[in-house]
Amino acid sequence: MRSEASALANPISGEQSAARLPARLSWPQNNPTDPPRVLAMLRKMSKGGKVLLQPGFLSTHFIPDYERKRNEKIKRNNKICESHVVKSIATPFVGSVQQRKRVTAENGKRTRVELEDDGYRLSHDEDDPGHDSESVDSFEQYFTKVLTVRRTRGPTRGKLAQRVIDKDGRLKVPIPPQFRAAVGQHASKLASKIGFEVRTHVMYLGVRRWKALDDSVKGPILQRLTDKFDLQGDPIDVDKAVATQCGRRISNYTYKLKKKYDKLVKAKGAEYARSNPTGGVKPEQWTSLIDKKWNDKKWQKQSKANTNNRSDKKSKHRCGSKSLPVRVVEMMEGTDGVVPSLEKIYKSTHFNADTNEWISPECEDIHDEIVRIEAEHNYQDGAVPITQEKLSVKVFKAKSGYLKGLGMRPSSTVRSTIVGSVNNNEYVTHLEKKVDEQDELIQEQGEKIQAQAEGIEAANATIAELVEAKEQQGRALASVLEYLKNQGYTGYCRGIDVLCSSLIVSFVLSM
Repeated sequence: MRSEASALANPISGEQSAARLPARLSWPQNNPTDPPRVLAMLRKMSKGGKVLLQPGFLSTHFIPDYERKRNEKIKRNNKICESHVVKSIATPFVGSVQQRKRVTAENGKRTRVELEDDGYRLSHDEDDPGHDSESVDSFEQYFTKVLTVRRTRGPTRGKLAQRVIDKDGRLKVPIPPQFRAAVGQHASKLASKIGFEVRTHVMYLGVRRWKALDDSVKGPILQRLTDKFDLQGDPIDVDKAVATQCGRRISNYTYKLKKKYDKLVKAKGAEYARSNPTGGVKPEQWTSLIDKKWNDKKWQKQSKANTNNRSDKKSKHRCGSKSLPVRVVEMMEGTDGVVPSLEKIYKSTHFNADTNEWISPECEDIHDEIVRIEAEHNYQDGAVPITQEKLSVKVFKAKSGYLKGLGMRPSSTVRSTIVGSVNNNEYVTHLEKKVDEQDELIQEQGEKIQAQAEGIEAANATIAELVEAKEQQGRALASVLEYLKNQGYTGYCRGIDVLCSSLIVSFVLSM
């Protein structure tokens, strides 16, 4: 501003002053302001006098060079639009927001306001060929394409987790045996880190399962994870939890790539989609996914079956990015480690407290069924309160290795505690122990009875053999006596009797 005033300090006439204007200023051709008035103000400024200028005086009386070039560019663009039968350009393509004056109704003062120029607003007319016509030029298609582009969040690179690690060291991530999943405040950071490792270090994305990867690929990834996270828990549970999470991250990543591939195929064709991999994916990875996975008949059949199974689900949840095990563990912190009831967990993940509504009518029906089944079981005379594990199986049906609604894995040694008073919990635990002891006693007694039955059966067989032997002995003795009678012997001979008995016994034992 000061340089402009010094450059205009000694004007002599209107034409001379216009010639002395700085290169980046020009006198408006249609300026309604009287030039002599402006020259008088400049003479006063040259003599050291102070001149009070209204706000925006120079912007309305002297157009800067960049503003003049912008106006010329707008005119050229308007001509191009008219030649391509395009009525208007969207406001984002205008160099700056158009400014104009308006008179307020309250005080009659003129104020400058920033307002979009009507001449640059998009037309919403259905007959507008600039939007719906199929015979438009590439120029119009370019603008239409740019208008539909939205800025989206890029892939996670684990920067937040790395900052926390640099500050606090290795992050503690507990993996409880009843969940076999990462929980706690750093569980999401572990999932993000695993996703980053999978995207950047797994070169063969066409692998079906995580365990199918070579150990030379999995080993360094697992080592980097253990260097940054303190995975607390049983080593077997930790290995299975990390493997499950890695497999899910690979599946999610390839699913997103498949959606982009299908979009390219639909828009440009299969050949174009094959030769133009999406960002962050190498050409050999892209073609490997297409040839060995997406175009594989077996994979397509399995993918279709999985899609149909997912479509059968009647309701969704509102857990967000927080997994169900993490949510359940957070709820357990306020109950001294007691697993919350299935009804409470289900309501927290399917009921919107802000709107006081269920996310779907099916969710409300399932919640009512949970309450009904639990009430019917507990109201029976002498009934032991149903465990949350059994309630989950009755409501959601059994699933191998997972309890729906609880985020836990089923186990005979790890039982969910019944929600209620402490005395009731202790009583139920005592009854469960008694039932287990009685089951063991019954099993032992059954084994003893079975052994006794086998012994009795063996004794009966022995007795039957002895009876048969005695009968055979009697028949043999009768035969000998009959023979002796036939020979004319009528007396009794002890030696002969003993001899016959020994012969009979020998005969029986030899059988």
